[in-house]
Amino acid sequence: MSLAGKVALITGSGRNIGRATVLELAARGADVVVNARTKLAEAAALEAQALGVRAMALMADVADQPQIDRMISEAAVQLGPIDTLVNNAGLRKVAPISELSVEEWREVVGVNMDGPFYLCKAVVPSMVQRGWSRIINVSGLNAFRGRAN
Repeated sequence: MSLAGKVALITGSGRNIGRATVLELAARGADVVVNARTKLAEAAALEAQALGVRAMALMADVADQPQIDRMISEAAVQLGPIDTLVNNAGLRKVAPISELSVEEWREVVGVNMDGPFYLCKAVVPSMVQRGWSRIINVSGLNAFRGRAN
């Protein structure tokens, strides 16, 4: 399927599944916004550009709504409105609950739950207006199967 003319935003995409998603969407012709909290996003954006698409790296913490709003605005100016959103950013703290601080818990909830909400809230109005969009939510196996800590 060609995604030429579409713009995709992939969170947590500096490495691993996110990076692979960036490269797959770019190979299908989508311009991509590579989001991460580290400079790994820049390397993934360069790899996507080598596939012949427009790509930009935007550093933002998805748990912070003002950072999300800034990222969406900057992406729209540079590449256009977001057609495909991949909520891939995820955070887990491996510790017994008795040792996990409330601040650490809030950070996990912020990235894993608040972030996708903020992102959808930011992009859905323009998606509905244009009549074509995709939102993909990625989760780890821990969402389906428990484990110690």
